Amino acid sequence: MLISTPAIVFRNTKYSETSVIVKVYTRELGLTSLIINGVRKLKSSHHASLLQPMSLVNIVMYYRAGKDLNRIKEISPDHLFESVPFDIVKSSIAIFLSELCFKCIKEEEGNEVLFDFLHKRMKLLDAAEQGLDLFPQVFMLDLSMYLGFYPGGKFEESRPYYRIGEGRYVAHGSQDERQFDPSQSRLFSRFVQAREMSEGFSFRKAERQELLNLLLRYYRYHIENFATLKSVEVIRVVFS
Repeated sequence: MLISTPAIVFRNTKYSETSVIVKVYTRELGLTSLIINGVRKLKSSHHASLLQPMSLVNIVMYYRAGKDLNRIKEISPDHLFESVPFDIVKSSIAIFLSELCFKCIKEEEGNEVLFDFLHKRMKLLDAAEQGLDLFPQVFMLDLSMYLGFYPGGKFEESRPYYRIGEGRYVAHGSQDERQFDPSQSRLFSRFVQAREMSEGFSFRKAERQELLNLLLRYYRYHIENFATLKSVEVIRVVFS
C-alpha cells in the first residue's frame, strides 16, 4: 500500500550505479529502510540534496509490513535548509546528529513525540545565529530524555561521584568507567542544571570538549553496541 509521511534522513548508501538505500526516520513508521532507483542519474528527479544528513523530507512509499526494504515512489522537501548545507559548522553538526541518531534510534514504529523533537531541533539549527558550540551537547542531553535515560540527581560535596548506571550521585567512588570522578561530576551536574533552569551557558572550550566526552561515555553505557562515532573528531576540530 501507499503511505505518505514526513521523514528525516539518517543515512544513505550506494546500492547500484544509479540507486541508493536510505535510512529514514518517519513520523508514521519509525526507522525505515528505503530504496530509491535512479537517484544517481544526472537528470534524476530525486535531487541528491534531499538525501543529505538530517534533511527534512516528505515521502510517498510503497509499504509492506514485515518487509526489510521498501521502495520510494516520491520524495520532496518538507523544509529547505537555508544555512545548514552552506555553513561548515552547521553541516558538521548535522552529520554528527545523523550518526548519533542512527546509532540510538532503532524502533520500527511511529513515535510522533520523538520525531517532532528531531524535526524542531533541525529547524532550530538552521535558524541559529549563536550557541552552536554547545549545540551537540545540549542535543544529546535532551535526546536522552526521549530515549529513557535522562540523568538524575545533583552534585553535592558530600556526594561527588556520579554513577552512570544508577543515575545518581554517591559519596564514594572507585576507578570505574561507569562513574564520573568529582571534577567530571561537578561539570556534568552544572551543565544539566543550567539546561533545566534555562540559564545561559558559560563553559570554556576545554569544558565543552569534556562535556562531549562525558556524554559519549554516558550514551555508551546506555545504548547497546554504541561504537565510537566517526564524526566526533570532526566536531572536535570544528570547535577547537
